[in-house]
Amino acid sequence: MSNTENADVSSTLENDMSDILSIISNISDENTNSKETVFLNSLKPYLNKKRQKKIDQCKKIISITGTLRLLNDLHIFDSFLENDDN
Repeated sequence: MSNTENADVSSTLENDMSDILSIISNISDENTNSKETVFLNSLKPYLNKKRQKKIDQCKKIISITGTLRLLNDLHIFDSFLENDDN
């Protein structure tokens, strides 16, 4: 009986992970069209190669922070932030 319970839990976990990965993918798509990335992309042709690489790094940071904001809004990090002082 415990095997079926474990199967259900792992199935739920797999579904949750696929949902999270889907959300992250959607955020990445949204961040590529954000006003910040559009602005950075418009600057790129006027910069040297070294600074163009910095622009790409900034765009990645924007993407990561957007993802973290969404995960925070979904309360994904709540279990990490709980105080277990008991």
